[in-house]
Amino acid sequence: MNPTSGFNSTSKTFHIISPANPISSESEISHQISLCSPVIAFAVSKTCHKLPKLKHTTILIDSPEFDSILTISPPAAAATAQRDLEKVTVSQSDSAAIMYSSGTTGRVKGVVLTHRNLMAVIAGYYPSKQERNSPTVMLYTVPYFHVFKSIALSETVVVMARFDLKNMLRAVEKFRVTELAVAPPVVVAMTKSDLTDGYD
Repeated sequence: MNPTSGFNSTSKTFHIISPANPISSESEISHQISLCSPVIAFAVSKTCHKLPKLKHTTILIDSPEFDSILTISPPAAAATAQRDLEKVTVSQSDSAAIMYSSGTTGRVKGVVLTHRNLMAVIAGYYPSKQERNSPTVMLYTVPYFHVFKSIALSETVVVMARFDLKNMLRAVEKFRVTELAVAPPVVVAMTKSDLTDGYD
């Protein structure tokens, strides 16, 4: 499952999203759960043991059962969703996601983002967007649980399985990347490294 699509589709059903770092320890995951009180979780088989029993369940997105859901034709899936989902009213001030601080100064802290917050990010992006003859291509070096991943603002998105400066530069050249989403330490590494001289 595409995590960005998962975020967007879940948000559209007006549920609050709270992504977690899959390499976090059980105690770290437990702390995040105490902050957001989830009722359902999406995980893979390799990490699901870190999760406690939740009100509803933990859905394994690498299971055959989950794959079978994705094979439902769009019209059939839409009809099922309309039949089973209750209509709810959501305002811009309602919570859309709970993200987490990096924990560099202690235990991670939850940060609530409202629907208005996400709308403001998108609204602020488009006025500054430059007109291009070719589509915008953005390379994401940040992980899927990062706040940047909550919003896809480009026509084409390139993702990396694991960050590596040389591989990032190679991807920029190969896919003709026009925009980068990176953390400040990556910018520092780019300015200090001689690797950038060998790539377009």
